[in-house]
Amino acid sequence: MKVYQVDAFTDTKFKGNPAAIAITPRPISTSLMKSIASEMNLSETAFIEPVDGNTFNLRWFTPTHEVTLCGHATLASAHLLFEKEYADPNEHIEFMTLSGPLLVSKKGDLLSMDFPRISTQRVEIPHILQEAYPGVFLEAWGSELDLILRVKSEKIVAGFKPNYHVLSEPEYRGVIITSESDQEGSDFVSRFFGPRVGVPEDPVTGSANVLLADFWHKKTSKLKFSSRQLSKRGGEMTLEIIDNRVIIEGKAVTVLKAELYI
Repeated sequence: MKVYQVDAFTDTKFKGNPAAIAITPRPISTSLMKSIASEMNLSETAFIEPVDGNTFNLRWFTPTHEVTLCGHATLASAHLLFEKEYADPNEHIEFMTLSGPLLVSKKGDLLSMDFPRISTQRVEIPHILQEAYPGVFLEAWGSELDLILRVKSEKIVAGFKPNYHVLSEPEYRGVIITSESDQEGSDFVSRFFGPRVGVPEDPVTGSANVLLADFWHKKTSKLKFSSRQLSKRGGEMTLEIIDNRVIIEGKAVTVLKAELYI
């Protein structure tokens, strides 16, 4: 089985968020997918199964869990399918996923993903987080996926020191730390921590930015955003809310091709 590594939300190798992409010529078992994802040991491993034309089944796994939505591995998968000519670049790709159909189209060197909008609502800051980080978080917003914690400044986001035991306590997939950006041309910044699902810190997280688009829309009334994720590798994307969808645009670059013996 061919396996690729693609860096998503960047056009520079060894930046952005790496995803392993396996193209399966026929269906394979969930247990085998989990074993391969554990072996790859990246924040996400994506499994693509061709269906018909530009339609593909797509599943995502962390080293320990299957997840229902992943942005960077979807972007990486579409990049690879277009680059290796598994898909017609003049037509959009339709991925059949646990979150329903996801559409990705190619616009020059940009990829545009059409994701479902996920609502966020204000919640109480979990007591364990208040105890561990007194006075740091201004407010908390919850969703069906992640917990969003707003802080005062980009400097606090960049310098945040995660306590993974504490961050794994809230019953969410992950915890997002965010603030307004202090750089011109960028609206907000964030970091994503998912120790509960085997991802201590994710370099660049498309699905988390879907939530952040909804959150920052409710704070600012804007519909279009430029986002930066302040991980060590770093990455950026643009987002636009259109009714009940979020359009995410970003770039990707292939860095590795391998053969997996199973």
